[in-house]
Amino acid sequence: MIIPAPDLLRRVAAVDREGYAIAACLLVDSRGSTPQSAGAIMFVDELGRMYGTIGGGCIEADVRRRAIPMIERRQSAILKFRLDGDYGWDDGLICGGSIEVAVAPVASADVLEQIAEDVEKGRATRFKLDVCSDEAREQITLHIPPRPRLYIAGAGHIGQATARLAVALDFDVTVFDDRPDLLARFNPPLHTVCGPIAARLAEAPMNHHTFCLIVTRGHRHDAQALAAVLSRETEAETPYYIGMIGSRRKVAVTYEELESRGIPRARLESVCAPVGLPIGSQTVEEIAVSIAAQLVQNRAALYSDEGWRHANMVERVSLPASSDPTERSPIGVLLAAGQSRRMGRTKQILPVPGDAGGRCLVAAAFDAIARACSEMIVVVAHDAEAVIGALGAKDFHIAPAPQEADMFESILTGLREAVRIEAAAPVLLHLADHPRVGEKTLAALREAMRTNADRAIMPVFREQGGHPVLIPAPLVHLILDQESQLRSGGLREFWLANPERCMRLPVDDPSIVLDIDLPHDYRDLLQGAK
Repeated sequence: MIIPAPDLLRRVAAVDREGYAIAACLLVDSRGSTPQSAGAIMFVDELGRMYGTIGGGCIEADVRRRAIPMIERRQSAILKFRLDGDYGWDDGLICGGSIEVAVAPVASADVLEQIAEDVEKGRATRFKLDVCSDEAREQITLHIPPRPRLYIAGAGHIGQATARLAVALDFDVTVFDDRPDLLARFNPPLHTVCGPIAARLAEAPMNHHTFCLIVTRGHRHDAQALAAVLSRETEAETPYYIGMIGSRRKVAVTYEELESRGIPRARLESVCAPVGLPIGSQTVEEIAVSIAAQLVQNRAALYSDEGWRHANMVERVSLPASSDPTERSPIGVLLAAGQSRRMGRTKQILPVPGDAGGRCLVAAAFDAIARACSEMIVVVAHDAEAVIGALGAKDFHIAPAPQEADMFESILTGLREAVRIEAAAPVLLHLADHPRVGEKTLAALREAMRTNADRAIMPVFREQGGHPVLIPAPLVHLILDQESQLRSGGLREFWLANPERCMRLPVDDPSIVLDIDLPHDYRDLLQGAK
């Protein structure tokens, strides 16, 4: 799986900030035998300097040659190559396949830095290119999966060797040990945590994109570390992969000990132990290779489980050359930053009663509008880690609001992020405690905006306004421009003071006014599901 390295993205962003024009060269299609798969990316600046790779050799040289004049003219195009004897004989590149490469200007350094941050923090993210011609416009999206986090318990020889390989294989690696002299040997981008290994592992955040490798200096430390990892309270906190070093006899003894302490046998049997693929490894470096290969194998299985494939990493959408702003798909902004003081707990992660998929409120609210949106933004603050974890592998941008943010500040945070992503797109504003929205309601909002391009569209059920609210791009910018004047009353006062700015659209959909604000609201929802 190809994931652009944060260092590469930040390096290109720095070149952009120095004033050099840059084009992204994204491999969007590959058929047959080719040196790289769809999703490979490199960048070329106006001086012809290249960053990253799409396979090397004559392909890269030809893409570079053709990209330089396109950079000067701010043009974009899809370049097509057939890798046969006529094309690549001199370079030995006779793969027999064909590829297509999209070449287009880089949007901004801010976009690249945000993607780099998303990759570093293990978030799914996207990189977009617009390829335009006189006849048509193609929007190309590179979907970037979350980068797995690898925890290595033990900074000894095998831990060191595996850590070096795992970084090169694009894992986000943290090494745990209680010996500061050993941890001092690790340099960035490796992270280290010093202290009692089991205690520090028990405190470390984990989720379905966490991999844990236990290679401490002895059986007792291994058992303690494994117990800390397996004793997570919820399934959402359980790592996808756990591997432990040791002979079969040592592993059996460890399992018996932990089973006697109450850890279920089924959990123990999910551990890869002895760790590593059976390649006949003997030396430290060979053992590290066998472990690294198993990590890659399990990462591929994780991505496969979640639907990430080379074939669907790159999404291509054909659009008219001249696009009507009212036809643009909105950017979804889900407000999930509240502290839920009146509920006494984080309501966003409460389960939806009777939900067939076992979703929590924030996940159901996300799904309710995501199908109508080109991008999704989730605004978080209080208990952000739990809210983000509850959304699992969903594809979204995170917009952190201040911890004490009120509703209006959360809205502003979401609107600013939406403008950063695409300034001309409308925004579909929704609340994390509104788990349902009817398909017909979403369609009615879009239809109403076609004839009300400068007004927000608010759905109304029995004269009560609800969510989601569809806000056109010009009005998004007006709200951001007037934020200082609006802070006292927020959007509600803005709509009341400017009724011409908001169209109230009657819909036959009680779900738009169903929110979970107080404990009895949730009890009513529970009762209704019985």
